[in-house]
Amino acid sequence: MSTVRETQEIRGQTFSRMDIARIIDTHEFVDCRFIQVNWTGPVRNTRFLNCTFDRVTWKNVNLDKVTMFECVFESVLWDRCKIWQMTANLYRMQDCGLNQSSVSFCDFIDGEILRLHISGSSLLQCTFMSSKLSLMTVINCGLYDISVVDSYQAQCKIVDSKIDRYVTAQSKVNDLHFERCSGNANRWTEVQMKNVDYIECVFPEACWAMTNWQTGFFTDCVLDTAIFCESTLIGIAWRDSPTPNGLFDDSRLHDCVMLGTNLSNASFRRAVLRDVDWRNVQASHANVEGIHLSNVLLKGADFRHANLLGQPENAWSTADTRGAVFHERPEFDDAVWWQRVSPGTKTPT
Repeated sequence: MSTVRETQEIRGQTFSRMDIARIIDTHEFVDCRFIQVNWTGPVRNTRFLNCTFDRVTWKNVNLDKVTMFECVFESVLWDRCKIWQMTANLYRMQDCGLNQSSVSFCDFIDGEILRLHISGSSLLQCTFMSSKLSLMTVINCGLYDISVVDSYQAQCKIVDSKIDRYVTAQSKVNDLHFERCSGNANRWTEVQMKNVDYIECVFPEACWAMTNWQTGFFTDCVLDTAIFCESTLIGIAWRDSPTPNGLFDDSRLHDCVMLGTNLSNASFRRAVLRDVDWRNVQASHANVEGIHLSNVLLKGADFRHANLLGQPENAWSTADTRGAVFHERPEFDDAVWWQRVSPGTKTPT
């Protein structure tokens, strides 16, 4: 068992087939290689510059305030580790794993992750900025206050996980799969999404505002208040996924299927719908003022007591519109609807 002694800088060395029990604080490793190293001791206030970690195992290690700059990780495993305030800049990870570990207050900037498997772990207040994330699998984890910004995410799966305040913004997302996940205040904002699906997820309040989403679906999900304002949705299907307080104001829906979906208090003000299946939707008390419909199927749809101001009544002849408002009445005020439904983000009390 080896101990690396304190020194100002360690440069150009190779550590191979050895156990490292401890590094004294305030080290700097430059142009070093770690090959088949088993790391079992704490690492604190340490910098790794242009280093390579090849088949390295970190087990029961505390990494505190560690900086990784231009480092490469290949077939690295972090097992039962606690990682705190780590920064990785210009990094590359390939075929790595994170197991039964906690990662808190960490930043991953200008890097690439290819095939990372995360299981039984917790990530708290971590940011992925200007990164490429591919073939990541997250199983039975907790993701809290995670930000993915100005990044590319492809062929990733998040399964059986708790997700709160997971934010993706100004990014591109392809082939992303969520299954049996739950949580609040999750956001996909100003995102280019393609082939994204959610199965058996419970998101009482989530947001896909100002997003362009092509092909995907919700299956057996709970979406109490889902926000799609100013978004373009193409080829999205709702399957047994009630969205009673959905906000679709100023959105565009094309070739979408909402057959039988609960939209009972939803808002589609000024939305544009083309080739949308709204048969048997439950949209009593919905607000669709200013909506534009083109080839929308309405047979059996329930729009009783809905706000249909300005809509031609004959266009809604196959729907149930008893009690709906087509023409403005002196006593009508849609502020009553907003007060009663109170759509949008809820502040816990």
